[in-house]
Formats: sequence, structure tokens, C-alpha cells
Amino acid sequence: MFMNANSENQAKGNKLWLERIKWISVVGLFLLAVGSKYYLHITHMSILITLLLIIATCVMLFLTTKGKALLLFANEAQNEIGKVVWPTCQESIQTTFIILAVTIVMSIIIWGLDRMLVRILSFITEL
Repeated sequence: MFMNANSENQAKGNKLWLERIKWISVVGLFLLAVGSKYYLHITHMSILITLLLIIATCVMLFLTTKGKALLLFANEAQNEIGKVVWPTCQESIQTTFIILAVTIVMSIIIWGLDRMLVRILSFITEL
């Protein structure tokens, strides 16, 4: 039992170190990609090197635990977007006009209340 718990802790420690190494390589590849853009002269080869470094950074990022969770989230979000029922053009136009009309009516009501309050207050202050 003690040996089993010890081996589990060692396995967790190895996974943690592996995860740290992945993140260090992600940061390193990213810095190399940024550095290659600034320190290499603009040529087709420098663009290719920068592009390859960015691809390597993304691949390494998606190999991490957080990267895998990000991919899973993006996949689930794409599935949810597929379930959305988008309004037709006519529905969008009608909704826009309704919102515009309600906004205008509410503006007139608030303006009228404001004018009434100003007159009431000016009447009270003149007394």
C-alpha cells in the first residue's frame, strides 16, 4: 500500500515536470518566433521560419493540459453555435424598427417628464 501511494506521487511528479517542460517549450518557441521576426531580415526564408515556429508553438500548446481543455472548449462552442437559430433578414429589420420606435417613444416620455419637473421646480422656487 505504501509503495503504491509512493509510485502514484512519483507519477504525479513526473506529469507535473512534463507539463512544466511543455510550457517552457511553448514560451521558448513563442519567443523564438517573435525574435525571428525582428532579428531576421525580411526574406521568404525568414517568413517560413517564423511561420514554422508559430505552428510548432501552437502544436506544443495544444499538447499541454490547458491546451487540450482549450481545444475541447472550442469544439463544444462550435457545436453550440451550430444549434443557434438565426433570425431571417425580415425578422431582423422588424426587430430593429420596433427597438427604434420604443426608443423614440421612451425618449419623448422622459423628455416630457423632465420638462414637467423643471416647470414644477421653477414654480416652487419662484414662490
